[in-house]
Amino acid sequence: MFYWENPEDKNYDLIMMNTEKSISGKNWNVFLRTLSVQPELRGKLELGDYAYQGDKLRILEANCEMECLNDRYVIHRDEESINYPILQENGIDQEDRVIKGKEIILSLLKEV
Repeated sequence: MFYWENPEDKNYDLIMMNTEKSISGKNWNVFLRTLSVQPELRGKLELGDYAYQGDKLRILEANCEMECLNDRYVIHRDEESINYPILQENGIDQEDRVIKGKEIILSLLKEV
């Protein structure tokens, strides 16, 4: 099951639920979850079980967290936040956000 807080927008800010009954069970941002299971990133990432409560994707070696919003990724490190916009036209992605997320993670890992 999937959960949109604002279904009228049908945007990319959605949560994949582990149960169809309640948002209080395990749930993930669907794009962060997809990134977390990519074979080439295995062992480099950690994702909590409760996206609805703000869990972000942790990039372990780079000591930062990634958040996926409707129109951008945000990297949080120490007190700094860096935005990585996702190219959109009329609210529709014009680039693959999973590939873009993977590129961001790989570039952060190269910096360490």
